[in-house]
Amino acid sequence: MRIRSRIVALLVAAILAVVSDAAYAEMANGTYQFDFSGIVSLWDISGNYSGGIGPFTIEISITEEPSGKLTGNGTFDVEGLNGDVTALSGSIMGSSAKPQVAMDMRMSGTGNLQGVNAKVTLSANMHYKLNSADDELDHPTGSGTVTIKELSTGKSISQSGTFRRSVLTSLRLPSDSTGGWAVSLTLTPNGNSYTGTASVETSTGATADFTVTGTYDSAADTSKIAMVGAAGKLDLVISTSGAMLNVESAKGKIFGQTLKYPAQ
Repeated sequence: MRIRSRIVALLVAAILAVVSDAAYAEMANGTYQFDFSGIVSLWDISGNYSGGIGPFTIEISITEEPSGKLTGNGTFDVEGLNGDVTALSGSIMGSSAKPQVAMDMRMSGTGNLQGVNAKVTLSANMHYKLNSADDELDHPTGSGTVTIKELSTGKSISQSGTFRRSVLTSLRLPSDSTGGWAVSLTLTPNGNSYTGTASVETSTGATADFTVTGTYDSAADTSKIAMVGAAGKLDLVISTSGAMLNVESAKGKIFGQTLKYPAQ
């Protein structure tokens, strides 16, 4: 009888242990917030910039779309002749830890250039590296074409080539472009699956919306979440406790940048 009692006790203990473990397991249900700032960067470089391409002083405004595409406009000055940056396009790309920026700029202006009534145009294809330590788009390189047309005679001269590094300036990032960002995640469980929505907000206040699907692993007490939207796709492994969200891992490509947390 003692042996049987001991066996029963062991069986009961084993069953209770399973029930107890299961009681701590928790599917996500509701809305959760997680701030990635200081953990892994995501850059929105929207804002105003000042810099130079040779004798051209430029003032430009850049808007970054959730896809990572860049648009903008601005003005320029070359030896007292003022004009407009009539077109600006480009993209931010690469790892969010060390992103790179490519921009095509088209400029045109008419006025007095060293005593000559002239039209000046510049097409510039520029490339920068984002330096988070110095808060700059630095190491500029590029090429382009400058055309000067004397309006009284119709004569013009044009020169194309690669810009000398010494005549290019870095571009200071806007003060609110810090690489910080946060996720708001709303999950509705259905069995061991999820549906839901999510949004990402960058340090500049830009937002992107996502549709969410996912599954729950009760043994590991974690959930795999897929966020898909116009900004790209981000895969998360999460655990929850009450209203708290813990992100075990994050990887994907949003805002034109590849993300990996924890970093390998």
